[in-house]
Amino acid sequence: MQISFWYHMNGIGIGSLTLAMSEENGSETKLWEKEGRQGPSWMQATVDLPTGTYVVSFIFIPPSISRLSVIYCLNDGI
Repeated sequence: MQISFWYHMNGIGIGSLTLAMSEENGSETKLWEKEGRQGPSWMQATVDLPTGTYVVSFIFIPPSISRLSVIYCLNDGI
């Protein structure tokens, strides 16, 4: 199984966007991650998902300097 989505990460000093899975035992695994400015265009990502039972989450980590202007966007989730 896969998850496919479009993302847009633009701005000065942008943080990171992570796709992670959490299992029932509390462990968390990063499946995909991008850091920093990715430019003004929408980008597509396709990530293979392992078999099993888990929760998938998108995690936005903002830049450490909060006064900067950043844009995170997601589209076409499951």
